[in-house]
Amino acid sequence: MEPDWLRSTGEMAERIRAFDWNATPLGPMRNWQASLKTTLNLVLENPVPMVLIWGRELVMLQNDAYQTMMNAPPEALGGSYLAAWGAIEDVVTPQIEQAFAGKPVRVERQGFDVLQADGGFVRRFFDYSFSPVRDESGEVVGILHSGFEITSRETAYKALLTSEARLAAAIDNVPVGVAILDTNGEFVLSNEEYRRYLPTKRMPSRDPDRGDRWQAWDAEGRLVDREQYPGARALRGETNSEGMEFLYTSEDGRKIWTSVATAPIRDKSGMVTGAASVITDITDRKHSAEALARSEKRSAFLLKLSDALRPLTDAAEIRRTACTILGEHLGADWAYYVDYSVEAGFGVVEQDFAVPGTPNLSGRYPMEAFRTTSERLSNAQSWVVSDARNEHQIAQSERDYYVDRNVIAWINVPLIKDGKLEAILCIVQTKSRAWSNVEVETVEEAAERLWATVRRARAETALRESETRLKTLIDGVPQLIWRAQAGGQWIWASPQWEEHTGLAIEDSLGRGWLEAIYPDDRASVEQCWAEAERTGRLEIEARICTASIDDCRWFQIRATPVRNVAGKIIEWLGTSTDIHDLRELQARQSVLVAELQHRTRNLIGVVKAISRRTLEKSASLIEFEQRFGVRLAALSRVQGLLSNLSAGQRVTFEELLKAELSAIAAPNDRIILDGPDGIELRSATVQTMALALHELATNATKHGALSSKDGRLQVTWHVAVDADELRLHVEWRETGVALEDRGVRQANGGYGRELIERALPYQLDARTTFRFCSDGIHCTIDVPVAASRH
Repeated sequence: MEPDWLRSTGEMAERIRAFDWNATPLGPMRNWQASLKTTLNLVLENPVPMVLIWGRELVMLQNDAYQTMMNAPPEALGGSYLAAWGAIEDVVTPQIEQAFAGKPVRVERQGFDVLQADGGFVRRFFDYSFSPVRDESGEVVGILHSGFEITSRETAYKALLTSEARLAAAIDNVPVGVAILDTNGEFVLSNEEYRRYLPTKRMPSRDPDRGDRWQAWDAEGRLVDREQYPGARALRGETNSEGMEFLYTSEDGRKIWTSVATAPIRDKSGMVTGAASVITDITDRKHSAEALARSEKRSAFLLKLSDALRPLTDAAEIRRTACTILGEHLGADWAYYVDYSVEAGFGVVEQDFAVPGTPNLSGRYPMEAFRTTSERLSNAQSWVVSDARNEHQIAQSERDYYVDRNVIAWINVPLIKDGKLEAILCIVQTKSRAWSNVEVETVEEAAERLWATVRRARAETALRESETRLKTLIDGVPQLIWRAQAGGQWIWASPQWEEHTGLAIEDSLGRGWLEAIYPDDRASVEQCWAEAERTGRLEIEARICTASIDDCRWFQIRATPVRNVAGKIIEWLGTSTDIHDLRELQARQSVLVAELQHRTRNLIGVVKAISRRTLEKSASLIEFEQRFGVRLAALSRVQGLLSNLSAGQRVTFEELLKAELSAIAAPNDRIILDGPDGIELRSATVQTMALALHELATNATKHGALSSKDGRLQVTWHVAVDADELRLHVEWRETGVALEDRGVRQANGGYGRELIERALPYQLDARTTFRFCSDGIHCTIDVPVAASRH
């Protein structure tokens, strides 16, 4: 049955009527006490968001306004207030206890993290109160909770505080003067920069004591009246946002250019209540603008000068034209260029610019007579004189010489290159003249451009002469000369090529030249080109045919890379030299060399046998005998390698190394050899390198890594390009042996170490190191080698 005491018809009233209160601490609605009924009717009919919290169980009954504001969950009605808003329990529990104690609670701007429908929380702010509700006996039986959400107001308030803080910080930190003025022109708010200009805190048009420190001019150059200053106009309601330029005189007398912009401040009715003003220091900008104007004028002149000089190719014509343009531009009486020669001891003026009525200054001038001038210009600084008659730093004889010839004022710009005075550009006046900085800078820049143009003209002339000489040289040499790009793509060939091969130059470009290579040699030539980019060297012998394939001759084909500043190969310059007759001679010579080497081996064997017999009974020379014998054996092995070579072949490093290791029966399981095959040694290198490897191997067997089962020997080598030279880098590293225990340091203080550290660098231009490490010897040898064919 619907209770007749519940008068409200709102949504929450209907939900309260429909709610099953029997299971709650309040029990059936018909049994509710009068104070609960009365207060609930008050809550439900109130437009203010309210909640009636009843009993110590804090049973919650909210009105429509509260339900809308908080979007309380459905189970909140009839449930515990704290259960519905558990997230705020720590804050409101003490407040609820205070209300139950009979003391009302009022809270402002309280923030809570309120649960949203999506399960997340959002920060919201409220003004609210907890008021005790008493029954007929005066006992507190419930709490009336009312409140308003102020989130938007709080957000706006915090934004206002932030904005005000930012404004204050901005005014204090901006690099310009900022101020708020009242209607009397006095400061209400200002930063330190503004007060720097106006320490009396009063705008200039209202300051009789300091107003004269400010001056402004109109477009016609007239002084602006103070009543037309931006501040005075702003207080009359006018805005000057573009700013007016003022020249301000500071306390110390400095002149400061400023821009002052002022705008009126109005109230809601439009009445002017003050003004906002900004002062900006524009001194640098003014100076920059003036400098820019001077620079633009100077740039226009220099552009004109460059345009006039660009098409000229004769150095004398370039000097004459430049001096004429520069002299006319500056209104000088003379302008001339002096070629200065320290070695010859004189300066030469080939021609000059001179205004009508002044004598020509062309000629040769001994520098001994102008010692002061020479010394002054040798310091690389321009020499500017306004009146030579008052320039007492010039020697009297020189000063008299200048004055007698009406050389009174000048700008002399020395051109010093690589520390040597090469030339002087002179601008001269017959009367005293105060030269401006702009004029001096103009002459200095013109001098550099003139120097560069003269050098360019001279270089082009020298290039043409050089090309003529080169063509004459190329036409006269017997070699076939050519130029190529990567991959053997020819871009030019000398006339000798066409003459020998019968193949037209245009048909030889690209890879057409291969048609003149003997068919059996083409593969090796192409392979050599493929390796050239990596090795930086091209060298091969091949047969080049004439128009008939049956008429072929051997040529040595060589090419040197041409690199850019980054070291990248941009093209190849090559020659093909006829060595056909030389090869035939070499073939005959190889037979004689083989016989000679054979006899040399026999001779070494005889010497070895004699030394052995001679020293057989010489007990004090046993050590000498042993070393002498094995060294002779090493030399013998080298001769054996050399005697087995065919014409044009060389001993390779790996052959030499393996021969020495084999001679000492080195155990292969404890030796690591790592390096490329086919690294050919120069003939003069072989014997000394063999002795060095022999000494290292012998020492490793007796005292080093190969004398112990735990020892290891690793020999690595590679080839690299160093200053356009192929060099072999060998690293001999022993490990696993205690050197101190075996006396290795003492053993290596003699011939072997001296050979490596002294003989190799002296004889072979080698770079070596020899170190005793904790577990073995570490030795490096870096030596020039021949270009590899592999």
